[in-house]
Amino acid sequence: MSPLAVFAIALGGALGAVSRWRLDLLVRRAVTALAARRRLHGHRDSDDPVRRPAALPLLGIGIVNILGSFLLGVASSALEPEAELARALIATGFLGGFTTFSTAVMDCWNLWHAGRRGPALALLLGVWALSLAALSLGAALAGALVRP
Repeated sequence: MSPLAVFAIALGGALGAVSRWRLDLLVRRAVTALAARRRLHGHRDSDDPVRRPAALPLLGIGIVNILGSFLLGVASSALEPEAELARALIATGFLGGFTTFSTAVMDCWNLWHAGRRGPALALLLGVWALSLAALSLGAALAGALVRP
């Protein structure tokens, strides 16, 4: 691997990690704002699933991993195998830094040990299954558009 490819991976990874953090933060803020709006209209927090502590990590990290998987599917089909630098920057670097297996596992672990077995299993099975489906969809879509 060339030094330029190593630099591309490092740059992409940094940008991907910051993007993951920012998107997760935006999702958490949007959910919090939605819950506040719902409370203004008479909904109690206990009746509102978006106000439960388990909902925020599930939504933020779930959206990140599903979107990242979709984009990886697109990149894997759209980028030519010879495009080593582009693959290093986008697929390995950016999308590797953007998606987050370790954070999803930690959220699952925390939910499980907090007695929130349902949300833990939803994260473990649901988000990862949806991520696989999103990757397949992205690859199929890019394959159809790039190679008609």
